[in-house]
Amino acid sequence: MVRKTQPLQQRWTLNTAAAIVLVLSGCSRPDATPAPPASPGSPAPAASIGGDNAPTAALPTDAAILETVQDRAEELNICDGFWNPEVVQSYSQVYAVEGQTLVEVVCDILAYNAVFAYLTYEPDGTIRPLSFDGFYPDETGEMVRTSETTLVGAGPNSFDPDEQRLNVFYKGRGLGDCGSIADYRWTGSGFTLETFRYRECADTPASDLEFPIVFP
Repeated sequence: MVRKTQPLQQRWTLNTAAAIVLVLSGCSRPDATPAPPASPGSPAPAASIGGDNAPTAALPTDAAILETVQDRAEELNICDGFWNPEVVQSYSQVYAVEGQTLVEVVCDILAYNAVFAYLTYEPDGTIRPLSFDGFYPDETGEMVRTSETTLVGAGPNSFDPDEQRLNVFYKGRGLGDCGSIADYRWTGSGFTLETFRYRECADTPASDLEFPIVFP
């Protein structure tokens, strides 16, 4: 039986054509499957962090804020030398007031009073201790106005976030019949003194709790 073969030229032509088809097929294949088109209403891709459209950094948790305050307490002299770590951790609080973060630091608890301070915490981590006006009697008994960053009063946590007011009752002694009473109002960036009362401690306990007004 005689086997018929294709002419050499015809076989070369067919093989060359097949090779060209394979090469063209490989060139037209995409490197990766394209992403499907976004459907109407799909959200735009998120902006990269640090760009103009980067979201505002959220404030840390209350616990993290208090930890930062404790770490920087000595640097900022927040408690003016009064510092009891256990009291600070147990009684200090963080309040959100009119877009501000207000931190109440209870520095220490004494016999009749507590020592505490207030400060604001900014989103960028800035800590700003607040000052409070008050009065004290000098050697002649005349009341002198002063400004301090620490307060001394009976019982910690005297701030009322709903009323945005702070009442500080300094007990001159355990009976509570002498000392001072100061009322402060939150202004949006600090506290302003509204009233200040004072009664000197006498040898004989007072029969009432009327404290004379010193201011206004």
